[in-house]
Amino acid sequence: MAVLPPELKRVIKSQLAARDSSQASIENFIRSHHRVVERLKESLAAKSEVEQSIEILKEENKQLRRENLRASTSRGASAEIAVELEAKDKKIADLQSEMLEMLKNQNQEKKEEVELHRRVKQLTDALAQKTAACERLTQTSSRFEVQAERYKAELEQRDVEFKTLEDEHSVLKLEATLAQEQLQAKRQELDDLLSRWVKEKQAAADQMNDDNQKVSDEAQSRITSELLAAAAAAPLDDAQGSFLDIGGNVVLPTRVVLREQAHSAEIFTGVYSRDSSSFATGSSDRMVKIWTSSGTLSNTLKSLTSTVSCLAFTMDSTAIAVGTEGGRVSIHSVGLTSKKNLLHEMNNHTNRVNSIAFCPTSETLYSASKDHTIKAFDTKRGALKSNALSDSTCQALCAADAYRLITAHFDKTIKIRDPREDLKTVGFEFESGHTAHITHMCVHPDSYKVLTSAKDHTLREHDLRTHSTIRTFLHEDFRLGPSGCQPCYSPNGAYVACGSVSGTVVVWDANSGSLEQKLEGGHTRDVMACSWKLSGSEMLTVAKDKHFAIWG
Repeated sequence: MAVLPPELKRVIKSQLAARDSSQASIENFIRSHHRVVERLKESLAAKSEVEQSIEILKEENKQLRRENLRASTSRGASAEIAVELEAKDKKIADLQSEMLEMLKNQNQEKKEEVELHRRVKQLTDALAQKTAACERLTQTSSRFEVQAERYKAELEQRDVEFKTLEDEHSVLKLEATLAQEQLQAKRQELDDLLSRWVKEKQAAADQMNDDNQKVSDEAQSRITSELLAAAAAAPLDDAQGSFLDIGGNVVLPTRVVLREQAHSAEIFTGVYSRDSSSFATGSSDRMVKIWTSSGTLSNTLKSLTSTVSCLAFTMDSTAIAVGTEGGRVSIHSVGLTSKKNLLHEMNNHTNRVNSIAFCPTSETLYSASKDHTIKAFDTKRGALKSNALSDSTCQALCAADAYRLITAHFDKTIKIRDPREDLKTVGFEFESGHTAHITHMCVHPDSYKVLTSAKDHTLREHDLRTHSTIRTFLHEDFRLGPSGCQPCYSPNGAYVACGSVSGTVVVWDANSGSLEQKLEGGHTRDVMACSWKLSGSEMLTVAKDKHFAIWG
């Protein structure tokens, strides 16, 4: 039998107690009624006796009066009879008074009897109500007992199911433990395979670098002879030369010289000016900040409408070009206040601007966008000069000199265009050798080589004369983030540097491809760009942790 709820038990118990109390009260009233009836009977009997006594006294009084009449002749007898009659009359009066008192008591007892009858009726009705309530509670109790039995059966079934689930959980836990152990073993195996793969790739890259270096040296010797012969015949105009401006004393960075939070949101790009007097940072807070080379904020460009994706200084370092996620390209004066520094604004792109670059004379600004177009703008008028549509998105571009615009594409190809002609015409195209799409590119100080970074977590150096890959730079701790990182050459071309998703900056020897330095402690998130100061003394890095770092 199921156990009733405590509250229901208390209600039933109180109702039964009330019913028992009512029954006891009725029984007490019935006993009181019986006592009143008995007293009433006794009163009636006493009344009857008094009435009989009165009748007897009346008869005796009448007899005495008759005798008084007969003996009226005798004075002495009459006096005695008169006294006796007076005594009889007094006794009769007393009996009548007693009878009246008994009648009053009888009336009072009748009233009590009526009152008792009324109270008995009330108690009987209350008892009937209590009994009905008890019946209802009994029925409710029966229903609760049935429900309790059903719930008990369900709980027993749930207990069985829970026990089954516990057993299954134990089995699954054991299987998960085994799977975890297997996964750990597989992970260790994959780590070993990756380590061997990296070593093999490094060995292959070293071998390829050696082979390419031989080819490059031969080609360099041949082309140098050709260029010297051509230069003797027709010297180049300085205005149409290359960017060749190799620094003298290059310092291999080893530590953080300055680290500072530059923006309130993630930084996506940063670059030194050509004269090494300042550098710029661009962020998703839609601002570009210009800093002195010592890290002091000198100007802020605020007239931007979306995240800053790329930056480029003019050759004289007096102006800076800005590309944004919204497709806007603008040119700003570095020295003017933020309200007056906007020189030109070009809204010709319909999607993110991936890369921008000035020509050697800064008269033309090139831009590549996610909308599959490459555009050239007149920097004096802020007008579109030419436009080219590319089948594969141009991810990065740079102007090697006045005759060569280098573009790197999503399909992992590198294309060389002559900007003096139509941008649609591709002079040379070759495969980059990357196994994933290219994200960034920079040009070597001698303008004959370019360096690309790609989602395959490698850097590759390409010879623009032989249209081939010279060497590959990789390391087991080097991993690029989702947005990649802008690599850079040292001013003398002796080193290459690029940031990793872990915040580490890796520096390789540009000639051998071997690791030179791992710079740590500057950033806590993805490094987005590296820029070497042309004086050779310091290197700038920016990251998604909102900070810039200067290494020396």
